[in-house]
Amino acid sequence: MPSLDLDGGPQSPRDCRRFVNETATVWGVRGDQLDIARLLATELVTNAMLHGAPPIRISAHRSNAVVRIEVSDASPQLPLPRPFDVEAPTGHGILLVERLARRWGVEPVDTGKTVWFEVIGSTTVTAPQAAALPSQAIQA
Repeated sequence: MPSLDLDGGPQSPRDCRRFVNETATVWGVRGDQLDIARLLATELVTNAMLHGAPPIRISAHRSNAVVRIEVSDASPQLPLPRPFDVEAPTGHGILLVERLARRWGVEPVDTGKTVWFEVIGSTTVTAPQAAALPSQAIQA
Protein backbone atom coordinates (compact mmCIF):
# COMPACT_ATOMS: atom_id res chain seq x y z
CA MET A 1 0.00 0.00 0.00
CA PRO A 2 1.64 3.25 -1.10
CA SER A 3 1.65 6.02 1.49
CA LEU A 4 3.32 9.35 2.12
CA ASP A 5 4.05 11.09 5.41
CA LEU A 6 3.46 14.84 5.35
CA ASP A 7 4.89 17.35 7.79
CA GLY A 8 1.95 19.76 7.59
CA GLY A 9 4.06 22.49 6.03
CA PRO A 10 2.92 24.70 3.15
CA GLN A 11 4.16 22.15 0.58
CA SER A 12 1.98 19.34 2.00
CA PRO A 13 -1.08 19.96 -0.26
CA ARG A 14 1.19 20.03 -3.33
CA ASP A 15 2.96 16.84 -2.25
CA CYS A 16 -0.42 15.23 -1.61
CA ARG A 17 -1.67 16.08 -5.12
CA ARG A 18 1.52 14.71 -6.68
CA PHE A 19 1.20 11.48 -4.68
CA VAL A 20 -2.46 11.03 -5.63
CA ASN A 21 -1.86 11.93 -9.27
CA GLU A 22 0.99 9.45 -9.67
CA THR A 23 -0.63 6.62 -7.72
CA ALA A 24 -4.17 6.98 -9.08
CA THR A 25 -2.94 7.35 -12.67
CA VAL A 26 -0.99 4.09 -12.39
CA TRP A 27 -4.18 2.45 -11.13
CA GLY A 28 -6.26 3.64 -14.08
CA VAL A 29 -8.07 6.63 -12.58
CA ARG A 30 -8.64 9.12 -15.40
CA GLY A 31 -10.53 12.27 -16.33
CA ASP A 32 -13.05 13.63 -13.85
CA GLN A 33 -12.38 10.85 -11.35
CA LEU A 34 -8.68 11.79 -11.25
CA ASP A 35 -9.57 15.46 -10.81
CA ILE A 36 -11.95 14.53 -7.98
CA ALA A 37 -9.32 12.34 -6.30
CA ARG A 38 -6.74 15.16 -6.35
CA LEU A 39 -9.24 17.76 -5.12
CA LEU A 40 -10.66 15.65 -2.30
CA ALA A 41 -7.26 14.45 -1.11
CA THR A 42 -6.06 18.05 -1.00
CA GLU A 43 -9.14 19.04 0.99
CA LEU A 44 -8.57 16.25 3.51
CA VAL A 45 -4.88 17.06 3.92
CA THR A 46 -5.71 20.74 4.37
CA ASN A 47 -8.34 19.82 6.99
CA ALA A 48 -5.76 17.70 8.80
CA MET A 49 -3.34 20.63 8.74
CA LEU A 50 -5.93 23.14 10.03
CA HIS A 51 -8.02 21.03 12.41
CA GLY A 52 -6.02 17.87 13.06
CA ALA A 53 -2.64 17.12 14.55
CA PRO A 54 0.60 15.76 13.13
CA PRO A 55 1.70 13.34 11.95
CA ILE A 56 -0.34 13.36 8.73
CA ARG A 57 -0.23 10.38 6.39
CA ILE A 58 -1.92 9.88 3.05
CA SER A 59 -2.26 6.37 1.72
CA ALA A 60 -3.94 4.66 -1.22
CA HIS A 61 -5.53 1.26 -1.70
CA ARG A 62 -6.90 -0.39 -4.82
CA SER A 63 -9.51 -3.13 -5.01
CA ASN A 64 -10.50 -3.92 -8.58
CA ALA A 65 -11.74 -0.62 -10.04
CA VAL A 66 -12.17 1.15 -6.69
CA VAL A 67 -9.38 3.40 -5.42
CA ARG A 68 -9.56 4.43 -1.78
CA ILE A 69 -7.57 7.41 -0.53
CA GLU A 70 -7.05 7.78 3.23
CA VAL A 71 -5.74 10.74 5.22
CA SER A 72 -4.80 10.05 8.83
CA ASP A 73 -3.82 12.46 11.57
CA ALA A 74 -3.31 12.31 15.33
CA SER A 75 -6.42 14.26 16.40
CA PRO A 76 -9.38 12.20 17.62
CA GLN A 77 -11.81 15.02 16.65
CA LEU A 78 -14.04 13.74 13.83
CA PRO A 79 -14.86 16.02 10.90
CA LEU A 80 -18.46 17.06 10.36
CA PRO A 81 -19.99 18.51 7.20
CA ARG A 82 -21.15 22.09 7.69
CA PRO A 83 -24.04 23.67 5.84
CA PHE A 84 -22.84 25.48 2.74
CA ASP A 85 -22.29 29.17 3.33
CA VAL A 86 -21.39 31.12 0.21
CA GLU A 87 -19.78 33.84 2.35
CA ALA A 88 -17.60 31.48 4.40
CA PRO A 89 -14.00 31.36 3.14
CA THR A 90 -13.50 27.86 4.62
CA GLY A 91 -15.59 24.92 5.72
CA HIS A 92 -16.42 23.41 2.34
CA GLY A 93 -13.96 20.49 2.30
CA ILE A 94 -16.08 17.75 3.87
CA LEU A 95 -19.12 18.95 1.94
CA LEU A 96 -17.12 18.48 -1.28
CA VAL A 97 -16.06 15.01 -0.16
CA GLU A 98 -19.66 14.16 0.70
CA ARG A 99 -20.93 15.28 -2.71
CA LEU A 100 -18.16 14.15 -5.06
CA ALA A 101 -16.81 10.87 -3.68
CA ARG A 102 -18.28 7.50 -4.60
CA ARG A 103 -18.29 6.78 -0.85
CA TRP A 104 -16.52 8.33 2.12
CA GLY A 105 -16.21 7.91 5.84
CA VAL A 106 -14.19 8.50 8.96
CA GLU A 107 -12.75 5.92 11.32
CA PRO A 108 -11.45 6.62 14.80
CA VAL A 109 -8.14 4.82 15.36
CA ASP A 110 -5.87 4.47 18.39
CA THR A 111 -3.59 7.18 17.05
CA GLY A 112 -6.32 9.68 16.01
CA LYS A 113 -8.56 9.28 12.97
CA THR A 114 -8.57 8.31 9.32
CA VAL A 115 -10.82 10.07 6.80
CA TRP A 116 -11.24 8.21 3.52
CA PHE A 117 -13.01 8.43 0.17
CA GLU A 118 -13.35 6.29 -2.93
CA VAL A 119 -13.22 6.99 -6.65
CA ILE A 120 -13.51 4.67 -9.64
CA GLY A 121 -10.51 3.71 -11.76
CA SER A 122 -9.84 0.98 -14.29
CA THR A 123 -10.18 -2.73 -13.60
CA THR A 124 -6.96 -3.41 -15.48
CA VAL A 125 -3.45 -2.18 -14.81
CA THR A 126 -0.55 -3.42 -16.88
CA ALA A 127 2.55 -4.77 -15.19
CA PRO A 128 4.89 -1.95 -16.32
CA GLN A 129 2.48 0.67 -14.91
CA ALA A 130 2.06 -1.22 -11.66
CA ALA A 131 5.82 -1.07 -11.15
CA ALA A 132 5.82 2.71 -11.58
CA LEU A 133 4.40 3.68 -8.19
CA PRO A 134 5.51 7.11 -6.97
CA SER A 135 9.11 7.29 -5.88
CA GLN A 136 8.08 9.22 -2.76
CA ALA A 137 5.71 6.46 -1.69
CA ILE A 138 6.70 4.12 1.06
CA GLN A 139 5.37 0.63 1.10
CA ALA A 140 3.75 -0.22 4.41
